[in-house]
Amino acid sequence: MRIRALALPLAIALLGALTPSAARAQAAPPVAAWTLIGRVERPDGTRLDGVEVDAGGQRARSDADGHFRLTATRRDTLTVFLRRLGHTPIAVTLRAEQLRGDTLLFLMEPAAQTLDAMRVDAASRRSPLGLGGFDERRARGIGTFVTRDDIERRHTSRLSDVLRGRRGILLVRTAGGGFGVRFSIASGRLRRCIPDLWLDGQRARGMELDDIPANTVEGIELYATLATVPFQFATGGAGMERCGTIVVWSRPPG
Repeated sequence: MRIRALALPLAIALLGALTPSAARAQAAPPVAAWTLIGRVERPDGTRLDGVEVDAGGQRARSDADGHFRLTATRRDTLTVFLRRLGHTPIAVTLRAEQLRGDTLLFLMEPAAQTLDAMRVDAASRRSPLGLGGFDERRARGIGTFVTRDDIERRHTSRLSDVLRGRRGILLVRTAGGGFGVRFSIASGRLRRCIPDLWLDGQRARGMELDDIPANTVEGIELYATLATVPFQFATGGAGMERCGTIVVWSRPPG
């Protein structure tokens, strides 16, 4: 799907270094910085909230009107990354001469996920918590499990932060500016390939764990090898499970 990103002139607040006084002659001058004020929309003009914005290592999140504001160290070029679940990530590099004007506008294209065929029954087969056997598999002790309490203790919007430092887990930078979760048990090129990801019992192709906001997740299951993957999450010949499997369960409504 084609990415459309429109960069309108950007509001610039140059926090330049003032000439040091004699009393501060030895002090290093402040670092010049850009103050970025922007807005995120869909192509139809709908404002997008909850978009993660990363520029120069500084992060912000768009509000209910799609607006965001952050400060980044001034440099010749500045790359701005935007990510939101259900939309194609954007990465735009701006040159210093482009950083003039009053705002920065990004248009994010919706990214539809095609799910495997499924059967819907009148009676739900998920547990009251909606975790589809999470507690039973956790009790068997096969795999790595993350609970809602684990997520809340980290106070983060990125699920990769919850896994940082866990044994057998590697975090790698992705093109969109976030982090991808990989399994250290893999070798060679498989160490950097994307694990098979399942969301609420359905396979979600091409997604990284950080594409899912942490505040929407109730539990996570991680399986590093094919031998440990529960049968209902084995893709059967697709080959992706060689990279490991991650199963994510959403929080119940309300």
